[in-house]
Amino acid sequence: TNSYDAVLVDETQDFSRLQVKKLWEAAKDNQGMFFIDSHQSLTDAISQRSFLMSLTTISKNKPNHIQLPGSYRCPQRILDIANKLIKIKNILIGGAADKLEQQTILSAVTTNMDPGEIVWYEELTSLILESLQTHARSTDFAIVTQPQFVKEAKKLFKTKLVYTLEEIKGFEQKEVFIY
Repeated sequence: TNSYDAVLVDETQDFSRLQVKKLWEAAKDNQGMFFIDSHQSLTDAISQRSFLMSLTTISKNKPNHIQLPGSYRCPQRILDIANKLIKIKNILIGGAADKLEQQTILSAVTTNMDPGEIVWYEELTSLILESLQTHARSTDFAIVTQPQFVKEAKKLFKTKLVYTLEEIKGFEQKEVFIY
């Protein structure tokens, strides 16, 4: 404990409460920065933010909660879909994960970012499959699927760039295909 001058943790929402507590305790005078987005939690509908804030109330240092004004890397079309999914998530789990969780994600970028595109395929025709196999040769392309379909997807799309949600997190491919 108290081994480090400061601790910096990204994707805090994916750590267990015990891990968060141990990381908090590892910093001298609880000098820590924890980056969190409860909308990106892969395993828990309960936010780590309130737990983290409860840890900070027992320290000497008064906690600061800084909310980013919006997303800096998502095109508006993608944010529109994400916001619809957030609405569905909130209906399914009975509301926001905590009182500080934003109900929508805004774009913080006002530049001419690529607007993005979402395409839905009802079936994989041979033409679509051939196109996806061609795209799969690029390192800017990734396929995301459930663990039980990884082998199948690698064979079907003739690529090793097939990931689960847990594995793809943090990557920034230009194109992502969900299988």
